[in-house]
Amino acid sequence: MAFEITQYAQVVFAEISRLKMLLMCVIGDNKAFNRKLADAHEVRKAEALGHLRELLKNRVGPEDHIESLISYSGESGSEQNAPYTDYLESAFGEMALCRAVDFYHVYLRQVVLLAATATPTLLRSWKSALNISEKRLQEFESGANPAGTVAGFFRGNESKIRALVYEHLNMPLREDLEVLVEVRNCIVHQGGKDADGALATILAGNDRLGICVVKGSVVVRGAEAQNLVDCVFSDLSILDQCLARTLQLPTAPFVHTSFRRVYS
Repeated sequence: MAFEITQYAQVVFAEISRLKMLLMCVIGDNKAFNRKLADAHEVRKAEALGHLRELLKNRVGPEDHIESLISYSGESGSEQNAPYTDYLESAFGEMALCRAVDFYHVYLRQVVLLAATATPTLLRSWKSALNISEKRLQEFESGANPAGTVAGFFRGNESKIRALVYEHLNMPLREDLEVLVEVRNCIVHQGGKDADGALATILAGNDRLGICVVKGSVVVRGAEAQNLVDCVFSDLSILDQCLARTLQLPTAPFVHTSFRRVYS
């Protein structure tokens, strides 16, 4: 049975679905390419060792003695690609995580805008929670640029809108999503460097996310990132249904977004 979600959740979920597919394709392609390199390496190795056996067969003793004389030290292409593969998975993992969390914040802004537009008096009731000036309120109520006005409330301080949703509106806060926000902020604002060790402490109590801090730097792998994107999707669906009921927002059945990739 399809669950009901708000209009903007449809848009965000579609973007998250595409993001997950992109992540799977890029990392999957690289793994498939490395498997081909590894297989080709094994073929070359077998051919080279076979050639050596033929050369030595009539010059030395039994075959077991031949095996002790030959070796193949060529490095596999997949092994040579290891630094590239590590960086690719890390870069795309971080990108996917940050983008999914950004979708989450955009969603929160849009839901607040939808609610405030439908019931303009809501913003006045949120004035204290959001620390909104009277000038800002009047600007919103004038209807000149409601979307820009609401975005201005939270620009540069996304924690304010999270406080509104979770503390003022008493929406269920998913611990994993809050941790992902902290990881995203560390990656974006600190280059992934956990200088004071605060993030390592947070992650130490939440190892199910598959994120860790190694030598002071956040590590997000591609395989784990797919699960993290799923986590954002799942937590947002719960939040959206709660917000829709509380704020009486219009909903529609969730429509799965699908597209396919064509290979030549």
